[in-house]
Amino acid sequence: MTSPTTRSPRAVAFVRVALVFLLAAVGLVPAAPAVADGQPSLPAPSGRHAVGTVSVHLVDRSRPDPWVASMPHRELMVSVWYPALPSADRPRARYMSPGAAERFDAVRAPGLGIPSGTVDWAGMRTHARDGAPVDRRGGRRPVVLYSPGAGDPRTWGTVLVEELASRGYVVVTIDHTYDSPAVSFPDGSVTGNEPLLRAFAQAEEEGTIPALLEKLLRVRVADARFVIDRLGTLPGGLADVVDPRRVGMFGQSAGGITAAQGMYEDRRIRAGIDLDGTLEYSRVPDGTTLMPVARHGLRQPLLLMGREGSDHTTEPSWGAFWANTHGWKRDLTLRGSRHQSYTDLVALLPQVGVGQEVIESTIGTVDPARAVAALRAYVTSFFDRWLRGRDNHLLDGPSAHYPEVAFVPRPPVQDFSEPSAARIRVPITKCSARGGQMVAEPGGFALDGTSGRDLISALEAQLDRVEDWSARVAELARPLPLGANPVGEAMSARFSGWAGESFAAALAGYRVALQGARDAVRDSLELYSSVDQERAGAFR
Repeated sequence: MTSPTTRSPRAVAFVRVALVFLLAAVGLVPAAPAVADGQPSLPAPSGRHAVGTVSVHLVDRSRPDPWVASMPHRELMVSVWYPALPSADRPRARYMSPGAAERFDAVRAPGLGIPSGTVDWAGMRTHARDGAPVDRRGGRRPVVLYSPGAGDPRTWGTVLVEELASRGYVVVTIDHTYDSPAVSFPDGSVTGNEPLLRAFAQAEEEGTIPALLEKLLRVRVADARFVIDRLGTLPGGLADVVDPRRVGMFGQSAGGITAAQGMYEDRRIRAGIDLDGTLEYSRVPDGTTLMPVARHGLRQPLLLMGREGSDHTTEPSWGAFWANTHGWKRDLTLRGSRHQSYTDLVALLPQVGVGQEVIESTIGTVDPARAVAALRAYVTSFFDRWLRGRDNHLLDGPSAHYPEVAFVPRPPVQDFSEPSAARIRVPITKCSARGGQMVAEPGGFALDGTSGRDLISALEAQLDRVEDWSARVAELARPLPLGANPVGEAMSARFSGWAGESFAAALAGYRVALQGARDAVRDSLELYSSVDQERAGAFR
């Protein structure tokens, strides 16, 4: 890797542009006059597992680096956080490596209200033990990817990442090279984000910012997909405990956008959380440059969490996503929050001696301890529900335990009183299994618009289960590891044949039936909607 080059004045001028990538709003605050006594610390995770972490260097030889033409391959640094065996003899991992910390302190921290030299970022310690042995007692574990905001390092979500690892998840945090302000590689080199800043400066002059933002997101999504591809190669026994069939993703700002668009492009990401990231290619969100995920919606569940005043009723791209997604979705607001409330800054900023004005302009008026508790609770509840099948119902509605979190209500459903518009007839077929084959029979039923949307959600959830079952069948169809002996080979052949043919064929038929039912309901709903709009026009 190449070492960072000196910033040009023009590049410095466009730091703000890089940081506001796809954000609904970002407030760059002035440096604070005061500093704190002592070193800030992160809140300890609350799960029952000890946490270990390792850094991993990944090289994608299938693509050159999109930001530096001289780099023939795309290189990434990731950190893996995981349930570990108790290892008091292992040191607690640094919050940042020395090289990355130095650059972060110089080029990024001041824009967050923390003057250079206030915090020893390399001296800060996490609660994870560096290189601790993996705890294999829980079998294969769900995997969650974390992508940071534009101009932020992969460490910027450690509060949530450690919490998930302490609760039994393997979490992979990604540094997007030349997007992150500082990436430290094993050979000692440190890359900055000067190439991206230069690209922003050029795009600003040429009026091509949307195209550049589209490229930036495309690169980030490709990074995430490559990391998923490499889960089976993780070192230190991690490859044996990750479950590639249960992958989720979350991130703040551009990282949340990466999670949402990544889900749209790669169904392996089964659930995701977007923490205050707008879903369009624009520095000023106005709904004119919507991303595909906003235009078409998702089948997988997505949780939106926005700052105060930003939700699907006020943010155009979120509104588009909301209207186009008929599957599970939630829109939550952390009361009194700002954009950086969804990063580690919510825990760190109050400890570094800055003034109240800086705190409120950067992380809002929400109590930091309550914000951390609420974010941990809802993020964990979401992934438990969709990657583990454990539902504590926290996401069903407002909770007295977390009054800081508001549920944004769904838009009201228009109700026209005429019976012909109130109900729809769905030309759906009845499906049954006879003699090992799926049989479709003509039939039909009536339902209203709201029930129709709920039915689509249920059918798509069942489709997801069928895909999971199909993956399990594929595993069963592999030859059994019984060695080269006649009995073992016969057993393996019979079992593999049954799983790979009979059961797989039944699932394929079931999938086709479910897809047909879903499409029939969806087509009928579209007709129902058009009838409603025509009738509504008569009353205007």
